[in-house]
Amino acid sequence: MTDRIRFGLVEAGGRSDFFLRIVRQMPKHFEVVCAQVRDPVKGKAYADWWQLPVVNALPELLEREEPEFVLVSVSQPAAAEVIASVASTGMPVLTETPPGQTVAELERLTALTRNGAHIQVAELYPFQPLHAARLTLAHDGRRDDITQAQVSAAHRYHGDSLMRLMLGVDFEGAMIHAFGVESRLLASHRRTGRLVAGKLEDSHQILALFEFDSVQSGLFDFTWDQYWSWARAPRVLIRGTRGEIVRDRIAWLRDSQTPMSLPLERVDGGRLGFLEDIATTGFRSAKSGCIAIRRYRRGCPTTKSPRWTVCCAWVRTCVQAVASTTSRRVRRTST
Repeated sequence: MTDRIRFGLVEAGGRSDFFLRIVRQMPKHFEVVCAQVRDPVKGKAYADWWQLPVVNALPELLEREEPEFVLVSVSQPAAAEVIASVASTGMPVLTETPPGQTVAELERLTALTRNGAHIQVAELYPFQPLHAARLTLAHDGRRDDITQAQVSAAHRYHGDSLMRLMLGVDFEGAMIHAFGVESRLLASHRRTGRLVAGKLEDSHQILALFEFDSVQSGLFDFTWDQYWSWARAPRVLIRGTRGEIVRDRIAWLRDSQTPMSLPLERVDGGRLGFLEDIATTGFRSAKSGCIAIRRYRRGCPTTKSPRWTVCCAWVRTCVQAVASTTSRRVRRTST
């Protein structure tokens, strides 16, 4: 292997662009050996824009100079089949949530891993600075046992993942009561940044109550407008037997007669003329001054494959880099 992490890429789109921007900014660390794009016209445009080799078929990609792994960044309906096609050749796969849409697809991928295939699924939300701080504080013992988590911060599997991590729930069974609510909302900010003036639009909200076998509960609450609307804010509540975390504030009982409350303060580097990079360092409570950043406590899956170690290292690097636009490093340029 070379010093750089060398990988292949399957398909072109908004998600794969996240990883390629990291490669462009960190050429000493990462290299795209080749990308596979089925559409020849789209592939030609992609090759010109990113300045990388592009082929149209997966076998052509795998025949190239061997990459450390292949990044699969395709649409959800196609994900499981493409992941299986790559993994069955013995090549490690890095992909994103969700790797499949049905239980049958997930069971097929699980069977592949049990037979030796290396498939790493990246999930970004736990690495966003505020969520990372909440997760650290939720399990620092001050709130004792965590009994409930209410998450209105991300859609579907992302929100569910956050909720389970906040509760410390792994694969426990759950009874789920869910329903949708339709309402109206004045359109404003868009993903593209454009404003839509004076128009009321439908807003679809999903509410789901999880009753876990661990006697814990979780409430999932999300509407797609929350990602972009200036009139819809994310909300998180984590409750324990001695206190709770509400949005960016911590409250707990030191004893039955002594309530405590502290805000979470965001810490940014590169401010006030300091020469460090402009980036979010973490969150800290005013009393302790300790920066609360959730770090990996669990290592990579046990394996003798050096390529898999590289793949896991790539996951940690990329997920933390693209986790939040609020924490991305900003390149300084002179004018």
